[in-house]
Amino acid sequence: MRKKIEFYFTVISSYTYLAAPRVEEIVNKTGASIEFKPMDIMKVFVASGTTPPAKQPDIRKAYRTADLARVAKMHGMSINLKPVFWPASQNLASGLIIAAQDAGLEVMPLTQAILKAVWAEDKNIADEETLLEIAKLCGLNGRDLLTQATSKSIQSAFDENTLQASKKGVFGSPSFIFDEELFWGQDRLDYLEAAI
Repeated sequence: MRKKIEFYFTVISSYTYLAAPRVEEIVNKTGASIEFKPMDIMKVFVASGTTPPAKQPDIRKAYRTADLARVAKMHGMSINLKPVFWPASQNLASGLIIAAQDAGLEVMPLTQAILKAVWAEDKNIADEETLLEIAKLCGLNGRDLLTQATSKSIQSAFDENTLQASKKGVFGSPSFIFDEELFWGQDRLDYLEAAI
């Protein structure tokens, strides 16, 4: 039986964008399966008493900006530290990922492309045409997936991911649960890999 990682994240998270390529490497290296769990980070913040990045004190914002630049440079990734469409509505892009996963499609490239659209390409992931373009670049039928993404069942799954995240102690993005242990942050991926 393959070992499974539950990957809780929001499609608007800078640190999830920076972590995603390394998450893929870990999955390929360990042979673990991964279940993508897009969640509504704003609701998770409320449930955990966490202050959203945009509302944090200036001293925290300054450190976060410097840290994002440092992490991006370390991993050879481009990043726009002041994306035009951030924070964008999460529902449609999250629904797209859930719909793709439910259909048994390859979700990692789609997830990375959505995150990159926010943090490196200044695209609005709340816009249907943007998501159609992203899906097409990933070789997916975006029109069908978008229809499913707005359905009651897919949006209910998004809500359920959010509820389960809070129940399992998730308070930020990215978060990973492996063997009932929580790992939070792009800087804890080594510990996740070691646990696997």
